[in-house]
Amino acid sequence: MSMHPWRCSILALGALTLSLALSSCGKVADRNRLQLDSNTNWLVSCQADNQCSGSLRCYCGQCTQPCAQDDQCSRLSGAVCAESGEAVCGQQASPGGLCVLDCSQDNDCGENFSCNAGQCVPVPITLPEPEECRSDVFSDWDQLYSLVASDLSLQDPEDQPFLRYVSLGNRYLTGDCSNVAERQALSKLINSLSISATIERPAPINLDLNLFRIDLRDYDWDRAILVDGQIYRDGWEVLVANNPYAVPFVGDDADAVIDGTQAQVPLMLASPLLAVATQPEVYYGLLEIPDDLSSFWTDSLGIDRTTLPTVQAGFVDGSELLAQQWPMEVHAGYAWQISEVGRGPGGLFDNPLAPPLGGQELIFTLPNGLPAFAFSVSELDGRRLTRSSSFSDPSEADGLATAPRSSLRRHPLRVNVRDEVLDYVLANPSAFDAATAALIRQRFAGPAELALRLERDYETFTLPALESAGIDPGLAEPITLIASNFDRDVTLARAASELLVTPQELLDNLALLDPAMAVLDGGTLARSDFTQLYLESLCLLSVVLENQPSPEVCF
Repeated sequence: MSMHPWRCSILALGALTLSLALSSCGKVADRNRLQLDSNTNWLVSCQADNQCSGSLRCYCGQCTQPCAQDDQCSRLSGAVCAESGEAVCGQQASPGGLCVLDCSQDNDCGENFSCNAGQCVPVPITLPEPEECRSDVFSDWDQLYSLVASDLSLQDPEDQPFLRYVSLGNRYLTGDCSNVAERQALSKLINSLSISATIERPAPINLDLNLFRIDLRDYDWDRAILVDGQIYRDGWEVLVANNPYAVPFVGDDADAVIDGTQAQVPLMLASPLLAVATQPEVYYGLLEIPDDLSSFWTDSLGIDRTTLPTVQAGFVDGSELLAQQWPMEVHAGYAWQISEVGRGPGGLFDNPLAPPLGGQELIFTLPNGLPAFAFSVSELDGRRLTRSSSFSDPSEADGLATAPRSSLRRHPLRVNVRDEVLDYVLANPSAFDAATAALIRQRFAGPAELALRLERDYETFTLPALESAGIDPGLAEPITLIASNFDRDVTLARAASELLVTPQELLDNLALLDPAMAVLDGGTLARSDFTQLYLESLCLLSVVLENQPSPEVCF
């Protein structure tokens, strides 16, 4: 391994860790140095993967890719493979190394970066302290349930059994006080789990835009759903059953809401709901993606894969991958199958027309235009997977791609594929006989045609769906952003926001709670530990309220 030391200064420490990891740690390259095709944008600054293209990801504030040796960075002139790690990149770090730009003087680096020990590093900056978010709409569960009960009473009694409520509970967190990311994540997630042909935004019921109403019928959630061998009466009950933060309440307002909706838990907090809904089995169940994807292609997508795909693309992204696209027959849209070639190094380029042998990622458009994802074992074994060893994701604890979060990160807007095969064949005419070369030129798109096709599909299907859902495509992918934030260690402010008390109230009452909660006084608690203590803490802190967690779950 030929990695160079990463000397990115100590900007990622202390309270600035996340902010700097997302916006500063990295380099902005001089575009004149880049030898690029039309489908990549190496080493431009970024905050999220959807600001990068091709197979690039946003690591350490720049569009680049993981590497183990310098030759894996050869597509970028002057790039080397440098060590990465959480110490410099926070949660955007990649195991091993990253392709970075070397330098000999400051002029070799972009604005706000300098040359240090042969590599471009960020110039230290001072960020303003984020403001603390506050809201007077509901200060506790009584006010929240009062607002929900009031809204429900205004709805048609025939509609009430299909109505559910989601609250954005981050009143005392620092950062985006407008809740833009969480609101967009909620709208995108609900519609990404819909098998309806239309996009329906959650309906805000207050001016602060932190409490929303949804109608199960809008997403075809008013049906029995099978998840992991168990049948649930509707999609909402799937989420409740898998969400340890979904708690039944009792009290005048809570009872009225339960009676109207006929649901024991008619209200959930948005962040844990987002985390639960991106669990593979829950995701697959809500979208009715079966255990065997072989039949899913024909029965649900209307695609006969014995016919030739409309386009193929081959590229190297850690492993050698073959991407194939077919048009969908059951509704307007497309389906991509991205497969690990699985024939040893160079197998893709030695025989681009051979069928792939490794794991597969399926990407297909839902009836409403948004993309959906699944993993399977191989072409010969269509068993559905929750985690795939054929695809990597450094954001996951074990580095394996997980449905659907890994696919959302990899394909936040457009399907993230590129074609290196056609250029290879054109550059090596003697490597193939005339007939084989002609077939490859016919089937493989090449960079320019592929980029046009991907853009056309995006503008035809994905962009209209995002716009209908109220999603800004220029912002970071919201679902994985909020889900990842939820998975982090819990601070006092985060705990207070999910228990629906103020940070000061929680601090004042820590002595009444489990001793493990005491660490929140100046420290953090692992998310898994807080989850175990959540219900007990909620019960103890809610004893003074009229609407409290049900005694059946508290004792």
